[in-house]
Amino acid sequence: MPIKHAIVHLIEKKPDGTPAMLHARDAELGDSQAIENLLADLNESYNAKNKAWGFFQGESGAYPFS
Repeated sequence: MPIKHAIVHLIEKKPDGTPAMLHARDAELGDSQAIENLLADLNESYNAKNKAWGFFQGESGAYPFS
């Protein structure tokens, strides 16, 4: 499947408990073999693992982007 658009943002979360910080990219990435390889590897890795369900306990404070 051809890749038409790709953009990568950085979510920085420090182990000291400070709030996560989003560093948004301003522009799309250009076409490259590196992007093709990255997404092919991601797809292969995702499909190689069993799927599981889970959730965060509301009262635990362990939210993914807190």
